[in-house]
Amino acid sequence: MLSLFTELFHKYKSEKLTDKLDVKSLAFKILSSFIATSHKEVKVLLSDSDEKISGILAYINQNLDRHISNTELSELCYQHPNHFVRFFKKHTGTTPQQYITERRVQMAKRLIEQTDLKFSDIAERVGFCDAPHLSKVFKRFYSLTPQECRKIRDRH
Repeated sequence: MLSLFTELFHKYKSEKLTDKLDVKSLAFKILSSFIATSHKEVKVLLSDSDEKISGILAYINQNLDRHISNTELSELCYQHPNHFVRFFKKHTGTTPQQYITERRVQMAKRLIEQTDLKFSDIAERVGFCDAPHLSKVFKRFYSLTPQECRKIRDRH
């Protein structure tokens, strides 16, 4: 629970859109954990839209290692793919594919900074087809390559 609160605190202070979304997701995780360990029955009322978005974000985060299509996501909340994209963007400020890409790059950055995994293994774990594709997208987000990111980590 402490690690969830710590992550929530760091994400809350961030200006990144996806970190703002993660704050909601983490808050739901903390609430869920509290309810699961509580001895009293607690009833939480969420709007239908909040429940849908929360479920979609959780699904995305659990499946980053594979291709996730808008059609697949739209089927989870019983919406037409075109309507789903508008719904997702209205509630998150970004498209589903942009959100997925940003989450993948964030996870890759975390793995680059915290492990010694090969870049090809990291690319596979976070859903990129190969290390060069990871490198290209990573550089677009962070203005440095995964190799440069790891060198910075190794200097500290």
